Amino acid sequence: MRHGSVRYGMGFLQNLPFLPQMSVTINSHKESEMFTAKDIENYNLNNYKDKIPENLLIGLVVWANQEHRVGHFLTAVLSNNLFEAFARADKESAAALRDIVMFVYNELPGQCWGSPEKVTAWIKHPDFGRQHHLQS
Repeated sequence: MRHGSVRYGMGFLQNLPFLPQMSVTINSHKESEMFTAKDIENYNLNNYKDKIPENLLIGLVVWANQEHRVGHFLTAVLSNNLFEAFARADKESAAALRDIVMFVYNELPGQCWGSPEKVTAWIKHPDFGRQHHLQS
């Protein structure tokens, strides 16, 4: 765990109730994470898998699905706090910050990012933490 970031093991996504599942290799690791076809379509993961560190990409998808909080770095990004994001970023996260912002802007629902108030409201939503899949 770096700077409060949540690190998911390889089995984490396999235990989520996503059906049907398909395998996507993330950041050229030999192992594959399990995402649904809907995740790949909804979040356009193929455009970002080589640009954003695996743990951050997974964290953002899990966040968007209201399943788990993210660490301090991603919370700063989602809250639109550039100074805090850079202060909390490790070397890999800082290098990927532009792509992370592009992923958030282009792929995540607008209700879950943009200000500290939106991030807090997302966490306080009654469905947060119930591991449901985002409806499109």
